Amino acid sequence: MNRVSARPTMSAARRNRSDLRDTGICVLMILLVVPFFAGMMTAGAPVQVDITVRQSGEDRPRRGGVIPLARGEFDLVFTLDGPAEFLVNASFLPKACEAAGSGRPLGEIPGYTGAPFEEPTFNQFRSLPMDDAVPLLWYYRDETDYHFNDIEEQDGRLVCMRTVSSVRFLNDPDRFIPLEEITEDGLFLVLIQVRHGADGVLAEQGRTCLHLVFE
Repeated sequence: MNRVSARPTMSAARRNRSDLRDTGICVLMILLVVPFFAGMMTAGAPVQVDITVRQSGEDRPRRGGVIPLARGEFDLVFTLDGPAEFLVNASFLPKACEAAGSGRPLGEIPGYTGAPFEEPTFNQFRSLPMDDAVPLLWYYRDETDYHFNDIEEQDGRLVCMRTVSSVRFLNDPDRFIPLEEITEDGLFLVLIQVRHGADGVLAEQGRTCLHLVFE
């Protein structure tokens, strides 16, 4: 009479080991793939940015994009959650702010039709370049590469300060006009947050318009 052995046959054991190996591979793939796709889903999310204007060490009040200032040096303060890039237009005229505020595409906003002008790093001149066609490129990439003159870390965020004591025009970049000598009533700033896509094309992530009124 044949008896059934309680011990698994060699083929059954191999099958069990194969099943366990396949299960382990599946688990490993899940552990590797899920974070990868999660990272892809969040990679394109814009960095949170708060922009304020500071003068004499105090944040200036902002009402509907209008910020009153004394006619003198001030600081543009960008509080960031991480590396970020901005295309910036500065003008004595409101046309860029009006176009940006109305939702016009980036390439149709006055001051954004030319290739961006990248200044030297670290805001060496404490000046605000102005041009009718070319935007400025400002960024924070890491602790060695940025367009700000002061960087601090507060509550896990980067506080990036850019001091402005004069303006100059890109067609005459060596002529600096101190803010105290400006006769216009104020400045209009358009700050558009961008990032480079995988294809190298700039993608817009947000825009801010500021009207700085000299009192």
